[in-house]
Amino acid sequence: MKGPLYFAGTHRRGSCHFAGLVDDHSRYLLGIRAVPTREALPILELLAEAVELCGVPLELMTDNGTPFVAIVRSMLNRFQRSLAELQIRPIRTQIDTPWTNGKIESFWKTLQAEVLDRQHLADLAAAEAAVQAYAGYYNLHRRTVNSTGRPPPSASTARRSPTAASITCPRWLELPHF
Repeated sequence: MKGPLYFAGTHRRGSCHFAGLVDDHSRYLLGIRAVPTREALPILELLAEAVELCGVPLELMTDNGTPFVAIVRSMLNRFQRSLAELQIRPIRTQIDTPWTNGKIESFWKTLQAEVLDRQHLADLAAAEAAVQAYAGYYNLHRRTVNSTGRPPPSASTARRSPTAASITCPRWLELPHF
């Protein structure tokens, strides 16, 4: 999660946050959304879209933000229950150490510099349109280098889905979930 972003011409009256999923190996941006609050539901919807397109990941790293961590340790929150149902192993970063989640943190820095600092976004719809347009550019045209030394699409094996013919998912996402 990144945010809040205050909309142009407002101060604390209108804002949004951003939820994003980046593949750890290829740095492929699996999804991004502008969301009105830091609640779990929009994040789970984004995760569901990524799972539908690319398959169930073995594990998912998050920071320690409120959507990801239960207030009471003995109880699972909505996000944690959903991961358990999907049999996804949750990994949480160390507190106050953004470098342990470096790939998404690097993406947030890039998004800030290349989109958010350059555009005056008036509302949630404008923020969503801006990040969706940037996602295509980021994955297919921007010179992002990953651990293979190649940009995200060439670091992954192409898979065409009837629901997303233009999406290329990292190869590990196609493997059966054990």
